[in-house]
Amino acid sequence: MKVIICGAGSVGEILTNFLDTENYDITVVDKDPQLTNQLSKKFDIKVVNGNSAHPSVLEKAGANEADILIAATNEDEVNMIACSIAHHMFNIPKNISRVSGKEYLNEQWSDLFTEKRIPIDCLFSPEGYLANSVYERLEFPGAIDVRNFANGKVKLLGFNCGEDCPILNTNLSDLSEIFPGLNAIIVTIFRDGKYITPENDKQILVGDNVYIIVEDRHIDRVSSAFGKDFYKYKNVAILGGGKTAMLLAEKLDVLHKDWNVKIIEKDFVKSGIIVDKLNDVQVISGDVLEKSIIDEIGFDDIDISVAITDDVEINLVYSILAKNSGTKTALSLITSRDHDNIFKNINIDMLVDKSTVISSSILPQIRRGRINDSYLIRIGHGEVIEAKVTSSCDFVGKKINEIKFPESVVIGAIVRDGKFVYPKGNSEIMSGDVVVMYVGSESVKWVEDIFSVSLEVF
Repeated sequence: MKVIICGAGSVGEILTNFLDTENYDITVVDKDPQLTNQLSKKFDIKVVNGNSAHPSVLEKAGANEADILIAATNEDEVNMIACSIAHHMFNIPKNISRVSGKEYLNEQWSDLFTEKRIPIDCLFSPEGYLANSVYERLEFPGAIDVRNFANGKVKLLGFNCGEDCPILNTNLSDLSEIFPGLNAIIVTIFRDGKYITPENDKQILVGDNVYIIVEDRHIDRVSSAFGKDFYKYKNVAILGGGKTAMLLAEKLDVLHKDWNVKIIEKDFVKSGIIVDKLNDVQVISGDVLEKSIIDEIGFDDIDISVAITDDVEINLVYSILAKNSGTKTALSLITSRDHDNIFKNINIDMLVDKSTVISSSILPQIRRGRINDSYLIRIGHGEVIEAKVTSSCDFVGKKINEIKFPESVVIGAIVRDGKFVYPKGNSEIMSGDVVVMYVGSESVKWVEDIFSVSLEVF
């Protein structure tokens, strides 16, 4: 499939990297030849220099033959114009626009983005997705990864297994006896740089990252099984006053008024703006590396420090400093997992991969079939997919053990009429079911195919 990406900045580069691993035919458009030149050296792509809001530039980029346009520049209005031109003048089937301004994300103006007005199929806010991703982790202490599915009825949880994990060296086949009635399934294990299928004779080893799909009401039991005390954060310190940090702080200010939230911002003017916007958040203005600021933060009393600036090095330094100064948990935003061998030796509890989160934000739009939602655990390895079963699916009425799933596809949950159904071998798949499953990257096309709607339905 042919895709045009407007914008060669950090978001455009992340999407280019992801879609390149998916073997898309990619053209990147940007006004800055230096940025496009850098991308063309990294990836096998075409580049066009020019304004994405100009029809002639999009035509040069191959808009007449494109299947998808993703407008990901730093300017909301340019993105919207690009999508409108793509739809009205070039009939591009799918148009996706990055939006950073809160005005456009307000539900009051949702009717603005219709075919007769501004024809955009999907709006995505990188900062909003990142803030939500961090927030979900703050909601479930002890987990290294968290994602909601099926309207919150199902959760994906990731746990790192240390030497104190109670179920180390236990056969996976024995877990159902040890924890009877637990609606949770281990769907994949990350070990030694690769994901492995959780077969019954496999065991959990020290250092494993284990990913579980679980019914929401059984989260406490799962956390306990992995030796993670399910406690609540109360004291949070956020580094930086950028868009992502502000969105996170605003969310905490509304949903957790009993939490004590501090923001550390070096810029004095920006600190004043934050004070005006967030009355219940303590703002500390100064350099986090200065001893007086460290003392004012009081890391000994901080449950979790959150470093989500655009500078990865500053995030890592702050997180290490916070841990060494007494904070219980440290979370840091990184741009990729390419250096996991280094990260695993750093005393940071949670790493949020910016590339994975932003790429996941567009996944449901580029996947074929009745894919409701999708979340990349790691680019190029696998993802968790939520799909809707229709009457035209070939496997309707069949039991799970009668369907020839690829080895890297593991069903973790079925939601039927709003209720969680624990998937067993003799569980029957019915029309209307929502299925949540782990899918290895090599099996994504298979899943897209089996959940595609047959033309016979129409």
